[in-house]
Amino acid sequence: MNDEASRTDRIAGQARSHHSRWQMGSLNEMLLPAVVVRMKRYYPCFAAGLFLTLFSMTFATVHVLGVYTHDLELLLLAVLAATFVLNAGHFMLLRGFTNAVWITVTFVVISLLATLSTYGPSTHRVFFTVSLVTSLLALLTINSRRYRMMCKRLVVIRKQRKKWRVR
Repeated sequence: MNDEASRTDRIAGQARSHHSRWQMGSLNEMLLPAVVVRMKRYYPCFAAGLFLTLFSMTFATVHVLGVYTHDLELLLLAVLAATFVLNAGHFMLLRGFTNAVWITVTFVVISLLATLSTYGPSTHRVFFTVSLVTSLLALLTINSRRYRMMCKRLVVIRKQRKKWRVR
């Protein structure tokens, strides 16, 4: 009976020391809950911007493929490279470099112009309209107040990380 009580006390002591270690943990452990709580507000806007940009690129690619070129391999390689650059830009944005937004804006504008350049008498009207609306919604999302607030908040988080890293 005594051995069992001492074993329970030892396990409780280990749990307390683990809990206090978590409270006084590293920078990532201290910063992560605050970032997660604050980014829950901005994540839907961030995800909407990313996915609308990807959809507008996809729709523009289908338009260009149907009108100008029939070289599927070259076009798919270009889309793959563009997707990689776009995701790298979004990663940079999440790290607090707000100038990376211009990478996304560039891709959306290119998609919009590519879609507009395919307009003609044989253009499928519904698909053309959906492509234009997707590009315009992506630009609207990126220009929204919440997206800009998210960018400002990410800069603050980056500066906090930089300040804490110096200590």
